[in-house]
Order: sequence, then structure tokens, then C-alpha cells
Amino acid sequence: MRHGRLVFAILFLLSPLLSGSLIGQERALGRYDFQHYYGYDELTAFMTDIHEAYPELTTLTSLSTTPMGREVWMLVVNNPATGAPEEKPGFFANQIHASEVIAAASGQYTIWYLLSRYGEDEEVTQIVDNMSLYLVPRLDMDGAEAYLTGAPAGDDPNPIDNDRDGKFDEDPPQDLDGDGEIVQMRKIDPLGEWKISTEDPRIMVRRIADAGHEIGMNAGEPVALRACGAPPGTCIEVRNLFHNVPVRKKFLKTTATEMKHITEALTRLALVHSSVHFVLTHKGRD
Repeated sequence: MRHGRLVFAILFLLSPLLSGSLIGQERALGRYDFQHYYGYDELTAFMTDIHEAYPELTTLTSLSTTPMGREVWMLVVNNPATGAPEEKPGFFANQIHASEVIAAASGQYTIWYLLSRYGEDEEVTQIVDNMSLYLVPRLDMDGAEAYLTGAPAGDDPNPIDNDRDGKFDEDPPQDLDGDGEIVQMRKIDPLGEWKISTEDPRIMVRRIADAGHEIGMNAGEPVALRACGAPPGTCIEVRNLFHNVPVRKKFLKTTATEMKHITEALTRLALVHSSVHFVLTHKGRD
């Protein structure tokens, strides 16, 4: 329970950061502001200088070197006087996608917030003393550099010649047949939600059936077949699962216990069938 409160405290302390009320009001080490996004060189200098300013609370390491030679920095914040990092609960925070530059800036501020307030703020001190914080402001160094600068991040060590013209990494959409148009390829999908327009074959329109059908089944026997409204897709509804197995009914547990088993079974199905929308209704509530 204590560990849960510590994690909550981290989120609570950083809530002003997420709202933007603190970013821009401080300068880390007197020279790093939080009003712009850092390129690789500035981020590297920030991480190095922060570590040198707080060597007793931090360990700076490179998780890996990118294909274009950039280091993926991780700063471990921990008070060794209260225990080794591996002996404490860990808290890992990182940015993943190249264009998520706001997440990277938040990570930088998190590092500064925790270290600059250690020993002065009781909650921050408790967090650093009782947890090991593994902070990676930026994971995709090469992609983020390209996103921030608008230029290639460097020489690609694995160039690709998609159109076999002898030139590498320069293959935008091209007019392959020379007819003056760049078009898209289409692949027929019998279950697809789009179809070719009857008015203009160049255009795809959403497939909406003029009429659908509703089929009712009772213990495996069809009991109803009628036209109905037809939103895209197929809807299957199951009711009274044990109506024709009275022996099973006899051994049912409490409603709460049976509901728990049904929920677990349906959850497993939903997790492995992400393209299907499941709804479980009990006593009129989804």
C-alpha cells in the first residue's frame, strides 16, 4: 500500500507540470529552460550536466546506441544511502514515439523537479528515498531528431531502394506508368466497409446495406427471419445460456460467482479478438 501511495504522489506532484503551470517558470542549473524542445545535442548536455550536479542521487547510462550513432540516455534517480536500486520498488517512465516531443519535455522536467526539490520537499524526498526511478526522456533519438529538425536524422546504415532505380531512401509516391496520375492500389475485401462508387469508379464510398436481416435461433432451431435495419457489421446476441440444460442450472453458484466466471471468459475472448466489439449486459447494465 505504501508503494501505491508513492506512485500516486509522483503523479500528484507532477500534475502542475501536465497543466503547463510550472514549465517555463524555471531554469534547470540556471541555463536549461523548459520552453522549447531539445535536440539530441542539447538533451545529451542536459542529462550529463544534471548527473554531474547530483552525482550522489543519479546514475547516467546509455541503454543502447541507435543505428545512426546516438545514445539513448537513461537517468536512474535513487538515494543509495537508503538502499540499492534493485532493492526498492521501481518506477519507469519514458517517451516512445518520435513525434511525442511533449512527453520528452515532461521527462526532462520530471528529472529536474525531483532532484532540485530533494531534501526540501518532504514528498519528493520520500519518493527518491524509497523508490528507484528509471527515467528515459527520449527513446527514439533518431526519429525525434528528424521530427524536430525537418531533415534526415543522418545517414541510414540500411538504405532501401524501393523502386530499384539505383537511388536509396528517396522513394516518395511516383507516377509508375507515366500517365500523369499517382493512384492507390485497391484490394478486394469481402468484409470491407468500403466499395466503389456507382457514380464515379475512382471514388470509394462507405458500404451501407439497403436492408439487413435478423435471424432468431432457439436451441439451435431458427424461429424468426425478417428484414431489419442494417448498421455495418454483424451483431450476435446470446440470452438464457442454460435454458435447455436444467442439470447445469442445478449446480450454479451464486449470481455474483457465476457473473465473475462469465466476465472472465468474455474478457479472454475480447482480448484475443480486438476487431470484435463485445458487450456484456447484466440486470439492464452494460
